[in-house]
Amino acid sequence: MAAIQSFVKVSVSLFFMLLLHGCVNLEAVRDFSKQSAALTSASDALDYRLAWPERRKEYDDIAKSLPPKGGEPASGPTLLPTKLDETQEKAIKSVHIALATYMEKLGELADDKIIDVSSQVDGLVKNLDDLPDADDDRKKTNAAYGAILKLLKLPLDAYRQAKVKDLIIENDESVLQLTSLLSAQTKNISMSIESERGNVLLWLKETDRKYPQKASFMYEVQKRSAKLEIEEKYKGKAEAVNLYSAALTKIGKTHHDMAEKLKTYDKDGFKLLESNLKSAKEQIEQARKQYKAAFDN
Repeated sequence: MAAIQSFVKVSVSLFFMLLLHGCVNLEAVRDFSKQSAALTSASDALDYRLAWPERRKEYDDIAKSLPPKGGEPASGPTLLPTKLDETQEKAIKSVHIALATYMEKLGELADDKIIDVSSQVDGLVKNLDDLPDADDDRKKTNAAYGAILKLLKLPLDAYRQAKVKDLIIENDESVLQLTSLLSAQTKNISMSIESERGNVLLWLKETDRKYPQKASFMYEVQKRSAKLEIEEKYKGKAEAVNLYSAALTKIGKTHHDMAEKLKTYDKDGFKLLESNLKSAKEQIEQARKQYKAAFDN
């Protein structure tokens, strides 16, 4: 028991030393990282932009029901082709995957579950009641168990803090670079979606001008349906993509903030960091939900 008490004193000293120097709130890091992983893994906007040729076929089908004008058959709306080739598309998706994988791993490292040894040891302590000891000795045994458990968990917490710190600082510039790149690419997609919406609506307006009389019953039905579909199809997509882009920038800046504060071990700085992580997590989560909803229809 004397040895155990000595170990406890050491563990308490180590605990207060960690508090004195400050440590990052791993729960806040975990939540921020998991939301960031969920956001960065989604490439719906890129897929949507590249699927324009398929969407145009719907409008071409509508145009087929119109009679030719000046010997020229009617056609659907036009849109500048995407500048992305297959190789560039894969490159952008690889950035999504790299960021999502990194954030997922960071979240796993910051998750309490991976170092919680209680479940491994709690089963053993149940057998302590069967020891052939007096009640007083059994109480001492239980106290010894509690002390050992603290000794096991504290170094693991310190180790995890150190690993999280190293990982964040080491990858700081990379995360900033990749989130900035992906945010810019996503912003371009938002502009493309707005451009597509404008071109399609202009096409419908021009078609109405060229065909003031009812060209066919089928055309009228298809046109009315198309207008409703267009409003529904583009509703909220550009806005959701802009929020997604802003959230990517937020991820990079918040991760950089973590790296800077982890270099200094400022206790007050860690309190501010915890608040910033929670705020960033909420912004990212909201952007992710709106983004998902926009591309579900």
